[in-house]
Amino acid sequence: MSTKAEEFRYAQERSGKKLPKQPRPIRRDTPVDTSKPGVSATDRHPLMVHTPSKHAGRKAAYALEVSAGRPSRLSTRKAANRQKNDSQYRQKAQVAEQARHVAIVMAPNMSLGVNVVLRLLDMAARALAEGYDIEVIEAHHRHKVDAPSGTALAMGEVLARASGRQLDDCAVWGRHGVTGERDPNSIGFSVIRGGDIVGDHTVLFAGTGERIEITHKSASRVTYAQGSLRAARFLAGRRPGLYGMDDVLGL
Repeated sequence: MSTKAEEFRYAQERSGKKLPKQPRPIRRDTPVDTSKPGVSATDRHPLMVHTPSKHAGRKAAYALEVSAGRPSRLSTRKAANRQKNDSQYRQKAQVAEQARHVAIVMAPNMSLGVNVVLRLLDMAARALAEGYDIEVIEAHHRHKVDAPSGTALAMGEVLARASGRQLDDCAVWGRHGVTGERDPNSIGFSVIRGGDIVGDHTVLFAGTGERIEITHKSASRVTYAQGSLRAARFLAGRRPGLYGMDDVLGL
């Protein structure tokens, strides 16, 4: 499984920021810009940050409609996804920069079970790299406004990296009409919205003669709070740096 350093090196490259070769020394009197995400006036305290994603795509699509008149649904969706991804890369780079001054746990999902599943997916994707098609299916309640979920995207990123690819280059965001044969290097995403589903995520590895499914289902949001508390205990007394839930769980 790739490290957080590798993930955020890629994020900073996408955002256009150049990474310094060596981290700058942290002075006790160095002021911290508290206007940046995740930084409070008590700048030395550890932080936990969820990867932001909510509403970004919807706002981007609305901006396109206003500025370009009446774009097609497909062009709007593609442009919105690009704008949403670029915004996320910039925000991740900002969090990575603040981690030079304070200890941060950053994760798209604080559930302990979800993060164990992410590790299992990394192992499965490496072992099943040839001859298996990968699909990610997620389901949430009817009120959720973004799709796919941040957890589904995190799963896709793990799967893509384990296969030596970038998710932006191989993701298929749903299918409609005459799509042609499936690209064996693609990772498909399917989204379900309905009822009061807290959050279900399944990754399907479909081979010839067999299928492997790795599934996580949330029945209560308490699991997210429990994971956050464990992350907070992990951060107590930690040196500045960017940590993930894999660090919290010792994976």
